[in-house]
Amino acid sequence: MVSLVRRFAPLLVDHPGFRWLWLARTVSQVGDVAGYVAMLLFVRELSGGSGLALATLAVAQGLPAFLVGPFAGLVADRFHRTHVMIASDLASALLYALLPFATAAPQVYAVALLARLALTFFNPARAALLPDLLPKNRLVAANAFMQATFSAMLIVGPAVGAMLVAAFGYTAAFWFNAASFALSAVFASRIVAPKPAMQAHESLRHAAASVRRDLGEGWRALVTSPALKTLFTVELFMVAGMVSFDVLEVLFIKDVLGATDAQYGAVITAAGVGGVLAGLTLPRLTRRWRDATLWAMFAALFAFSFFPYANTRLYGLVLVMVLMQMFAWIGYSTLQASLLQRLVPDAVRGRIFGLAETMAGGTRMTIVVVFGVLVDSLGIVTVFNIAGLIVTLGAVVALLRARRLQDAADDQAGVAVSVAEPAA
Repeated sequence: MVSLVRRFAPLLVDHPGFRWLWLARTVSQVGDVAGYVAMLLFVRELSGGSGLALATLAVAQGLPAFLVGPFAGLVADRFHRTHVMIASDLASALLYALLPFATAAPQVYAVALLARLALTFFNPARAALLPDLLPKNRLVAANAFMQATFSAMLIVGPAVGAMLVAAFGYTAAFWFNAASFALSAVFASRIVAPKPAMQAHESLRHAAASVRRDLGEGWRALVTSPALKTLFTVELFMVAGMVSFDVLEVLFIKDVLGATDAQYGAVITAAGVGGVLAGLTLPRLTRRWRDATLWAMFAALFAFSFFPYANTRLYGLVLVMVLMQMFAWIGYSTLQASLLQRLVPDAVRGRIFGLAETMAGGTRMTIVVVFGVLVDSLGIVTVFNIAGLIVTLGAVVALLRARRLQDAADDQAGVAVSVAEPAA
């Protein structure tokens, strides 16, 4: 415990900007997870337990990132990033405050879609801002700490949401979610960060006249960089695998293993514990292995975990595999973000993270449909094995490209970009 405090406390004590960013993200996450659980239960009640209704809610949550990710990244590059986060939080708070007045599932879908649209602008701004608040040698530790906190919220949030619904009804859970985003906006307003290269009125005029050119700068930065192409290619395979759990895990645990509701809850807890362990141990692991090497090792571990998980019928082994999967996923995704932050210059960092949001959202929706169809014809176990093969391909790419990726990160030569000046 002392070593953990010694490892992470300086991030919060020595860097007040990071402290406020961490607080903003943490408080909004616990509200968001609790609110999502409440929305699932509410839609289930309104629809009479319709699986299609729950799937529609999932699509409403994923669609905004796919549609506006690049534009959200552009906004993060052209405007003050803390202002973007504050506006996103306030919009989310106002939208979630409307949920207590919903009386039909389509109204919940509309609020979920618009609130996720607001959050899509928050994420690229946050990821792009982090390197401005910390030295580069602390990025991995900072990302790991935030990921560990996120994993802890995956344990706490569902319990909070279910407790609020059970004790006080859906309205209390929805108000709790709205209040969490309002508090996040207060914390974000305390962050002192560099201003964007252009003033706000210049950014607005430039963006209105040259959106295509600005988006093209981010796209060219991606396609001309071997390092970024490697990161995005591997991410495509990894996200496809992770989505399979989001879609199929409840069916596997309940229908294949015949587990109880309490046992399914234990699976969710095991996943959260695995994520927390990854976040807490990652800084120490980076002392032994280089970042890109460790990134590839986590990808390989994630791939390996699919096959024992899919082919066992032992509940205890499933718990171990779920813990391993989340340990590997959080380790991989933390290093993925840290490598992007090191490689990408500030001028296009928001757009690169916006493109990552779009890719993840598009992959999520595609896999939801494809795997949903395949489950009906091939069965859950076969589909999980297919997902394992997909992730294995991504892990092979990561292992083959890790050395070159690390060299690019060490040389800080991952991306070369020339950002055009705004027209007079």
